[in-house]
Amino acid sequence: MKRIEDYKQEVILAYKKRKDEGSLPLNLQYHTPANLRKECLAVFHKRYSKKDEETFKLLLDEERNSAEEYFKKIQITSADKFKPLDNFLKGNTGDTKVKNIELLAWLIDFQPRPHVYADMYDLVNIDRELSVQKEKELSGEGSVTTEIVAKTAGTIGILQPEFPESASIPADNNLLNSTEQKEANKTIKEDFSQSSTVPLPNGFSGNSPLGSDSPDNSSLVSGSPGNSSLDNVQKIGKGKFGIPSKFNTAVLSFIAVLIIVGGSYFFYDTNTQCMYWNGDEYQSVTCTQNIQGAHIIPKDASRLKLVKRIKNIAEITREDIGKVHYSKVNGQVEFYTAGGENPADSRKRLLPMSEHMFIEYIEGNKQ
Repeated sequence: MKRIEDYKQEVILAYKKRKDEGSLPLNLQYHTPANLRKECLAVFHKRYSKKDEETFKLLLDEERNSAEEYFKKIQITSADKFKPLDNFLKGNTGDTKVKNIELLAWLIDFQPRPHVYADMYDLVNIDRELSVQKEKELSGEGSVTTEIVAKTAGTIGILQPEFPESASIPADNNLLNSTEQKEANKTIKEDFSQSSTVPLPNGFSGNSPLGSDSPDNSSLVSGSPGNSSLDNVQKIGKGKFGIPSKFNTAVLSFIAVLIIVGGSYFFYDTNTQCMYWNGDEYQSVTCTQNIQGAHIIPKDASRLKLVKRIKNIAEITREDIGKVHYSKVNGQVEFYTAGGENPADSRKRLLPMSEHMFIEYIEGNKQ
């Protein structure tokens, strides 16, 4: 989807290129507000199409029912309507409104036109994909890896999932003599065969090279020849994933809470992804809900919050000109707090309230 800034630049560049080439009509080559109006009338019947209806609706600040009615309206419209575009093309203003860019695009027959704004309802699909991904992450089966750092004789032990059937402590001249090594090997083998625990030693003595610990703790000590320290691998507890048994309940409870909270959010989020217009404002509903006479559409959080019909027009002030929007269908005028698509008729758009509309429908009703 093309951004409005990019669209404006393309239209302006196309105009400048044709002007430099001398291929513009005289009314555009030597433009004035009056000449722009003349050119508009000169090419109207040949160029106007249904897609240009919005351009002239914004230009004239009112909606007409046919091309001929728009043409007649332009005939009686003051050339001042075209002055903002004329000033912009002369460089008197640094920027101009989108409606003037759309008029310029129409006058030079720029294609494709008009600019189509990004549909905010597409964001719903992104939200749904994120929700699905979140559900997969919460319900997926993964492994828990625990690293336990144990400082013993200047070495670090990292948890291993299993123990070997036997373990030994190779000779290390700086730590053990051959007799102590044999005793250590014998002690480790006996302890493993009895499923008892072999703790990491803080030091060695001739009488007891390795100590003992509680039945809930076990560790493997191994070394390599030539090293001045032991490379230790320690496993603490008999719980799953190497987590101490006393922590199993707390960890599992925490995971369960995460799944419940995440699942609840996902269920709520995916079941309120739609909305409908009740005549005064948008209401959130589930996408599968059936409401008589209502048109269920994908939820747009921005429009859900901002777009409301103004029931008491006496609250509208002159400061609201350009901010409040309106629709005029079959002579019936309604005012809204924001613009965009007409909630009551998606084929039409809400227009900014002009000073003329304010004087005629707001001030006129207050008198």
